[in-house]
Amino acid sequence: MVVISRFNKLNVPLYLHPGLPLKSVQQAYFTGFSAEVNARLSMFAWGWHHEAGIHLLRLMLSGAFDKYSNLQVISGHWGEMLPFWLQRLDDSLPLAATGLSRTLTRTFQEHVYVTPSGMLTLPHFKFIYELMGAERILFSVDYPYQTLDGVKTFIDSLPVNKAEKEAIAFRNAERHGSTAKLGGKKLILSFTTGAPEELYTVDSFFGHTIEEYLIPFETTAKLCNLELLEPVYTCGISYADRDADKLAQQKTLAREHASRLVDLLNSVVNNPEGE
Repeated sequence: MVVISRFNKLNVPLYLHPGLPLKSVQQAYFTGFSAEVNARLSMFAWGWHHEAGIHLLRLMLSGAFDKYSNLQVISGHWGEMLPFWLQRLDDSLPLAATGLSRTLTRTFQEHVYVTPSGMLTLPHFKFIYELMGAERILFSVDYPYQTLDGVKTFIDSLPVNKAEKEAIAFRNAERHGSTAKLGGKKLILSFTTGAPEELYTVDSFFGHTIEEYLIPFETTAKLCNLELLEPVYTCGISYADRDADKLAQQKTLAREHASRLVDLLNSVVNNPEGE
């Protein structure tokens, strides 16, 4: 909860990005087909989104949003399945069982922003709009993994008024932007890569350095009037072919990564001017 408490204190949203299921989960649920189907099913077809939805649900059930009233989360791909099951969750996990101060639906409505992440589908939009309202939808695409074709047409065709279209397209994000909550604050990038660090050079496999991949974030920081700090990253955290020794090594790396991130967050909170 240390990282969560810092997001709450800094009053900035946390984006929960999908990740691969554990290898044991992959073997139980996402095998039995061709290698390509197994991989796609465990990642961007289903597994990624199920894992991200479970992560957010567990965060809600933990009471984090009761404890940290400023905590806001951004959930991609129309909420990673979770919004479409909220009523069932409320029925099956009532307040008497969870001990929470609000239903899971209300917690979701008050603490989560939803983005389409390139899933430009009108039925999904209508459901989320009815559940959340326009003020909780942040427009996003998944470029370069998906085409930008049809993006403007989708926005223009939404069955809402002009003010709500503008809110979804940019004004909701603008509230966190250069003249609002994020303006003048610090941007911290924390990430892992599957490939080892030696592959991220101009002359190696990927042909680019880690720093070159971060150029779009430099642009975002400038547009939002943010100070981009040195990134916290760890290479070689692969989900593939992990035996017991490799898994133990990666757990050590993960703990070291988390420690560096917490140290940086603490330094920002305790010394916001960077003196």
